[in-house]
Amino acid sequence: MNEIATVAEMQTIIWAARDFKVVTSFDEGAQEKFRRAALSYYAYCRLHPGENRCRVALLVGAAHFDPRAEEKRKIDGFIAALQSPNRDAKLANIRQQLMAFARVISLEMPIEKRNSLKGIGRVFRRNHATVIYAVRKYGDAVGQALGMELR
Repeated sequence: MNEIATVAEMQTIIWAARDFKVVTSFDEGAQEKFRRAALSYYAYCRLHPGENRCRVALLVGAAHFDPRAEEKRKIDGFIAALQSPNRDAKLANIRQQLMAFARVISLEMPIEKRNSLKGIGRVFRRNHATVIYAVRKYGDAVGQALGMELR
């Protein structure tokens, strides 16, 4: 075995050993937030059919998942935090949940109206591979919260 094949084999072993946790369900409070966010998303999309649906998912998700929502109704700061390069664990989990929400909420739509991975990544200022990771991690749980069959 040559040196390149050995390095490739080692990378495969390291990748397989990485801990990848998939969230299988949310508590009742989080499920209710996702349901309310979905209703708001559909209502907004009906009223504004030309609006970027990925951006709508970000706006609606930020409105429903902002931990400071009780203090003030301005969500601009929270949206900026979601789009920032900040890797704080709590913020990153909310960002991943909203990315999965943006993807899952559009899966029942016709293909041309679905939120693309690239589009979601653009709105959150992340790479589409980050969106794939978020959907794999939280997609099933978000789908279950919304009462959708994903498979």
